[in-house]
Amino acid sequence: MENSISKQQYKSVFCKRVKVINRAPVYINERTHDILKRAVTNMGVFKLSISALVENMVTEHLQKYESQINEIQQDEQERLYPSQNKV
Repeated sequence: MENSISKQQYKSVFCKRVKVINRAPVYINERTHDILKRAVTNMGVFKLSISALVENMVTEHLQKYESQINEIQQDEQERLYPSQNKV
């Protein structure tokens, strides 16, 4: 994938502090966790947590690719339940 945003844009999108409420566990590889921990520590953003960084990344991804995600889900529903989709 191409790096299409500037450093400042990246910080404004992904390095904003968020209060994570109604938490749910998500598991990632230890290596990925280590990379995120190092990034958060070295970015110099006051009180930025791994949880906030991941929340921002996932939220941005879901917004950016919402239509593709919906298309994939629709295709899978049509594949699994073909008779329910024909009217």
